[in-house]
Amino acid sequence: MDPAEWQARLEEYGQTLVMPPRGDFETADVIPIDGPEAKSWALHYRLWTAEEGKADLGIELTVRYRGGDEIEIDVDDLRVA
Repeated sequence: MDPAEWQARLEEYGQTLVMPPRGDFETADVIPIDGPEAKSWALHYRLWTAEEGKADLGIELTVRYRGGDEIEIDVDDLRVA
C-alpha cells in the first residue's frame, strides 16, 4: 500500500487511530512464511481508535529480517474485519 491509499482508507474508516495499551502488540497474529527468505512473517494486528478502543480495523504486514539491524516491513492491507 502506498501512503495515499493508506490515508484514503483511514479517512473512509472515519475514526482516530491511537496508540494501543502497553503489551497489546503481543496479541498480533504472526505466521512464519516459508520460502527463500528464511526469516519472514505475515502479521495481522487489530488497531486501536479513540472511539472504540480495540477496533475492527486491522493491518496486515509482511516483515522480513534482512540481517544485522535491517528489517523490511511491507504494509499489505488495511481492512475492517
